[in-house]
Amino acid sequence: MSESISQAQAGRGSRVCTCQAEQLAALLDTPLRPVTEVLGHYGAPTAAERTIIRERALQIATDMSKLDSEIARMWNLLDRLRRNRAVLQTHYAEHNNLLSPTRRLPIDVLGSIFLHFQGMSPRGRSIVPTQVCRHWRDATLATSELWSHFKIWWRTHSDDDARAIEVAEMTRAWLERSSGRPLKLEFGPFYRIRGYSMESSDIELFALIKDQAHRWQDVKLNVAEPVLSMLVASIPLNLPMLRSLQLDGPPGYNHQLSPCNAFRHAPALRTIELGGRISSLLPDLPWSQLTSCNLTIWGNYTCQDIHRVLSQAINLENLSVTISPPFDPASVTFEAFSPIHHNTLLCLDIVVETTSVQDLVGALTLPVLTGLAVSERSSGGAARCLTSLLTRSHCSLKHLLLRNPIQSPYEDLLDVLTLVPVVSELELYDGAAIDIDDSMMDLLIHQPDHAQGSCCLLPHLTCIKICFDVTRLSYEKLAEFLVSRCNPATCNSLAQLREVELTFISKNFSRDPPVQTLLPGTLNVLRALRDGGLNLYISQGGIRYTLECCFPSPENWRELGPEDM
Repeated sequence: MSESISQAQAGRGSRVCTCQAEQLAALLDTPLRPVTEVLGHYGAPTAAERTIIRERALQIATDMSKLDSEIARMWNLLDRLRRNRAVLQTHYAEHNNLLSPTRRLPIDVLGSIFLHFQGMSPRGRSIVPTQVCRHWRDATLATSELWSHFKIWWRTHSDDDARAIEVAEMTRAWLERSSGRPLKLEFGPFYRIRGYSMESSDIELFALIKDQAHRWQDVKLNVAEPVLSMLVASIPLNLPMLRSLQLDGPPGYNHQLSPCNAFRHAPALRTIELGGRISSLLPDLPWSQLTSCNLTIWGNYTCQDIHRVLSQAINLENLSVTISPPFDPASVTFEAFSPIHHNTLLCLDIVVETTSVQDLVGALTLPVLTGLAVSERSSGGAARCLTSLLTRSHCSLKHLLLRNPIQSPYEDLLDVLTLVPVVSELELYDGAAIDIDDSMMDLLIHQPDHAQGSCCLLPHLTCIKICFDVTRLSYEKLAEFLVSRCNPATCNSLAQLREVELTFISKNFSRDPPVQTLLPGTLNVLRALRDGGLNLYISQGGIRYTLECCFPSPENWRELGPEDM
């Protein structure tokens, strides 16, 4: 390529001459002021002088035209030079690529690199290396583990039959290339849109992966009729590799759904997530061996369902549930909950959509519980029943999150905080944060000269997140609390506070920071704590802002309008 360009340039040498450009680019000796030797005095030029001026102006215009033409020619030449250089740059990269050491790597080593890349990719796709070169494609096809993770989307009514055939062929190829390895697969609607009806081709697709159920390892199934009937009736009884399972049935509760025992024999199953119901009752699962369970809002799971899970899942360590009222209260026969003493549950996350959880919580004893999150949607009575749960369980809670729609009684919140002395992370939102005022903060402030064995409330606290704009807490008292907790050297039983997040409720979905005014001394204290290592955040609508964005300096107060103050 270089030789051809050199020859082409040699042939055009007579046409691409720079002599004219050199002459035109020479330093001008034209006087700066127009025809000063012609105009000897101030006044209008004579007829003879006007003739001379016109001739000189015409000559200047001619010279400018020549310069414009030469500039255009040089720009055109420069564009051609840049274009040629880009072509040569591409050829240069291609030649260097031929010398790359990756071309000498064995296929198994190259496949291991691709596996590492796949683990780093959030989408987990394995098809990208096949599009680089033949060698990479061969290495990818020879690495069966790359093909063990794939997603199959339901088709919509707008998809044509050719597309369905293409997806089916690709699914068969993917299964064949995985060569018997454990499968990680997702089967569901495109973009997770709920409520799609399924086509006959989707039944065929599900039949393809159902035949490989003995290889299922991590599986997400979002199914509707008629695949749901196939799922319930014809899944093989033995699922030896199944490790985690997500099941999401049709939207809306249907009490006429048939029982499901398709996953009863899965000896390796440890994690389950249930969305929309696939059966009227909870599926028949090997509950006793599960360690993690998530029951989402889509399944309308009741207190009776949660009690049934806890009574059967005796080795459960993590439980996340959304508790809903019964879909048909008249059809539910209330029976007193039998007591459950659960010796393995470490983390419990409850979202309460109903007001009748006191009986369920009153039946639980959780002695090893370390993480508790309770979010209420309709009432604020959780703090009271939590007091009895914590008293009964004698657990060493490390993380506590409370979110209430209305204010809880001050005494109830204080009782809860008193019962969790080793909590290191505390989160209070909405109504649960209203009772945080200066008097409550006085109990949290560490006094260096306290009596022996009598430290402050929550001495092990290292992280606190509160909905600040609903509290009755002053910034001055907050600063006093932070100063007392960021220097634990004065007390052996005091942990150092490392993270503080003050959240504000977003107004009209605004992305502007919540601007506040502070006294200069308080603002300087917060800045010093932040600069000294405290992770101090101000957040609104999930966006974190700096102190400078939310607390302008006093000299900038006059720039704020009344709506910002």
